[in-house]
Amino acid sequence: MNPVLEAIRNRRSVRSFDAKPVSDDDLSSILEAATWAPSGMNTQAWHFTAVRSPDALKRLNAIIREAAGRSSDERLKSLGKDPDANFFYKAPAVILASNEEKVPSPWSDCAAGLENSMLAASSLGIGSCWIHIVTHLNGDPEALKLLADLGVPAGHKIYGSIALGYGSASKAPARKPGTTSLV
Repeated sequence: MNPVLEAIRNRRSVRSFDAKPVSDDDLSSILEAATWAPSGMNTQAWHFTAVRSPDALKRLNAIIREAAGRSSDERLKSLGKDPDANFFYKAPAVILASNEEKVPSPWSDCAAGLENSMLAASSLGIGSCWIHIVTHLNGDPEALKLLADLGVPAGHKIYGSIALGYGSASKAPARKPGTTSLV
């Protein structure tokens, strides 16, 4: 089978990570893969921030928990009240995808970069999981300070993230029929 198609079929979301850190070389390769994704009008205005510091990950998780607790969504509000909730599944690394709002397609650009990152991680034997809840950090004053401390550029909004590390995933469920058309 074509190796790209095989990588796409084999990548799974991992929600249980070991404490083993992701190496600098592997993280650099994963970040580089993100920057090779397409972007609207080739703006390449995104920024991908890898967070590995246990203290920074703990602070990030706490701020997300607080934001979730203020949510109007009952499921998120419930998670926000759980002091043991870990929104990154205790992964040893997280990549935050941010972008300028004024570019043609900030959401899509970040999503394409994160998908490239997840495929690159999978090819290196590293598990990943898309984490969308980080978008709740946008506009939160405490979160904005932390994001600046982590190196997220001023004026950028968070459009998604991925948890990275070593762990196992369950077998992929069958694909739903009727989700494609060929005319």
